[in-house]
Amino acid sequence: MAVVGDPAKIDLSANAKIQDFLGKLPPEPYPFSIDQAARRRGEATYRASCAGCHAAPAGRKRNDLVFDVGTDPLRAQAIATLSAGLLTKIVMSICPQTQAECAFGAEGPIVDPSAHRGYVAGPLNGVWAVAPYLHSGSVPTLRQLLVPSLRTTTPFLRGSTSYNQSDGGWEWEPSKEADLRARGDTAIALHDLREAGFRPVGHGSVVNPTLVDGRGNSVRVAWSNNAEDKHIVDDLIAYLLSL
Repeated sequence: MAVVGDPAKIDLSANAKIQDFLGKLPPEPYPFSIDQAARRRGEATYRASCAGCHAAPAGRKRNDLVFDVGTDPLRAQAIATLSAGLLTKIVMSICPQTQAECAFGAEGPIVDPSAHRGYVAGPLNGVWAVAPYLHSGSVPTLRQLLVPSLRTTTPFLRGSTSYNQSDGGWEWEPSKEADLRARGDTAIALHDLREAGFRPVGHGSVVNPTLVDGRGNSVRVAWSNNAEDKHIVDDLIAYLLSL
């Protein structure tokens, strides 16, 4: 929804229809083959370790979907009580509750996150395509997300259209930049993890691979880079790629 310009010129009905249409679009299917036996094994891990936070949010309020899993907190701290109130006034001036399209519910259009800061754990449909991961885009691949010891801590490439099927993510290594550009990846740029808010931390760690999920269960969300755990991670990646 636009929050600048003349509110009288915003077509709320058309905007509502557009948002409804966009919300019903299916994710782009994974374009490569998937080992179906691995996918079935990975589904069991997903249901045990991931679904408690990432299940479809129907009927769940904002605070039911927000978790502090140790990721960089900078963005979560950006909205204060004052700014939430000001944003609410702007939205309400554009979208009065007398219109059907503006039925925001008890939480209102802007939620003050001061009492419960964190990031929304949304559904993972189409997750193969949205790398890099975490809210700040600071983890290049699904494998690095699931195996924290593998995470890069130096600047990496974003914007490639060449996909790493094994790790689940777009090609990211700076050493491959020349080859990627030669293949037509002209929009790539460095994502600098040294910048504020971009630390590749959280969602499990080497020291603490578990967290408490939305069901109140302690679940494992991070694995080691050893032969035993590699099978689990490979299978889970296969399942996530299929969503």
